[in-house]
Amino acid sequence: MKKTLKAGAVMALIAALAVPATAYADNGYENHGPGIALEQQGQGSPGTVNMDSGSENGPGAPGEPTAEDGGDAGITGVITPGQKEFNGVTLNYGVGNGGFYSNMSLVFNSGLGGSISYTSSINNGGWLGWNYVGELNGAVDGNADTRMEAIRIGLSMLAGYNWDIYYRVTLDTIGQLGWAKNGEIAGTLGSGHYITDIDIQLVPKGQPGPESDRYRFYSPYESQMWRDEAGAIHYDDPNGNDYSGWLDDAESRFFVSNSMVLTGWQYLNGYKYYFREDGRLVQNVDPIIGKQSSYIIKVNKTTNCLTIYAKDGENGYILPVMSMLTSVGDDTPLGTFKSPERYRWRYMIGDCYTQYATRITGSFLLHSVIFEKENNRTLRAQTYNDLGVARSAGCVRLRTGDAKWIYDNVQAGVPITIYEDTTSVGPFYRPDVVPVPNTQEWDPTDPGVLLQ
Repeated sequence: MKKTLKAGAVMALIAALAVPATAYADNGYENHGPGIALEQQGQGSPGTVNMDSGSENGPGAPGEPTAEDGGDAGITGVITPGQKEFNGVTLNYGVGNGGFYSNMSLVFNSGLGGSISYTSSINNGGWLGWNYVGELNGAVDGNADTRMEAIRIGLSMLAGYNWDIYYRVTLDTIGQLGWAKNGEIAGTLGSGHYITDIDIQLVPKGQPGPESDRYRFYSPYESQMWRDEAGAIHYDDPNGNDYSGWLDDAESRFFVSNSMVLTGWQYLNGYKYYFREDGRLVQNVDPIIGKQSSYIIKVNKTTNCLTIYAKDGENGYILPVMSMLTSVGDDTPLGTFKSPERYRWRYMIGDCYTQYATRITGSFLLHSVIFEKENNRTLRAQTYNDLGVARSAGCVRLRTGDAKWIYDNVQAGVPITIYEDTTSVGPFYRPDVVPVPNTQEWDPTDPGVLLQ
């Protein structure tokens, strides 16, 4: 009998502080050039259930594509168009060889207002650029051997203000995966499986969305995992070794100890981590642990990634809570500093403003992206889209929602360490953003935005 792995489980806006006349060292956008930017296990004993659903591609991630799995062996076949209507979204898609999706375009019901953006990863090109309202993404050359393996969808302008967008995909032999939301990855990468169907739902902003027992992403490593009768997850190393260590793909992290996949709270490599029931590392435990009495902040200047750590009793600050995408600058100072003060709004060099600013040292601050005025509907959209790239004059920029989380939750005098490390982003993966149109006037993560 097969088993399905089940998924595991703002504060009010603070009154504005007076804005001093002194300007600080972030003068808004500076253009420094382009950004970096199973079936039963063989004849195994009864009760051993594989976490795959019967793929014959074998364990592990596949190598370079071949003609059989969609590689470039000449353009053959025909892409057959199709269309699906959802509540407010029209999906136009093309089905190529093998019944796999080869391309897609999305249209957001103009009567609802706003815009929709989307991208996909394909077998013969990896992740493509973002497209918008009706533009074709995927096989634009008529190559019916193109196969989509993963998608991301986001909303912007009024659409993003009023709605959350949920979407899920069906993969060949794997089946229907769980729901992704607002730009998250849905599908798989490098597993040899491809999309055969897509579903979409619009949900009013902040309301409960659809639920699923399955996760939104299928890891290549799942074809090598299986559950025993007691529910423990085993990992079969493709080399036949008794494996221990991390398993990392583009979306998920697992940890294996003596060929057993860990779940729950675990102490590893000097940190305390939490793993879902299916073995995936939870990379934001704030909803699980709630607000803590104290935190520390570490910023990897090299990778533009900030990590919040909470205290684990006498063990110290070894519990990574979440990571945040940043934009630093060449002049961002290195070292450990204690934040003396915070500001609801701050006037900056270049006649611009930021929200939820936390001083690092001197004129350098942690703060939101840039606004033209002391008004959260005057966003300089490029500063949002440039997160992840060194663009500031030395401050550490964040999405407004992240800057507000620090402002609301982190104690005065918090230690802030800024360091450089090219070998590791940090204990969690680095987040990214779904780009917004240059005409968008608010940060989509800002909980304080009220549109008329």
